[in-house]
Amino acid sequence: MSQPSCVLYSNCSEYDMRSYKNDVATYIRALTEYAEDAADAADAAKDFASDAADYARCEGSDASSRIR
Repeated sequence: MSQPSCVLYSNCSEYDMRSYKNDVATYIRALTEYAEDAADAADAAKDFASDAADYARCEGSDASSRIR
């Protein structure tokens, strides 16, 4: 996110600065939500991997018991 040009020239109005601060706050909220969603997806992936490993062990155990 780039700064408004008035910052460069030091002639921002109160409205410009308020608007820019609101934009930054909105951007930070969006990044925070994205990070939380990414963490949830990572947790789901770990759970899936764990379930898949349990299933593979179970299937392997069943297959070896049928061979005997």
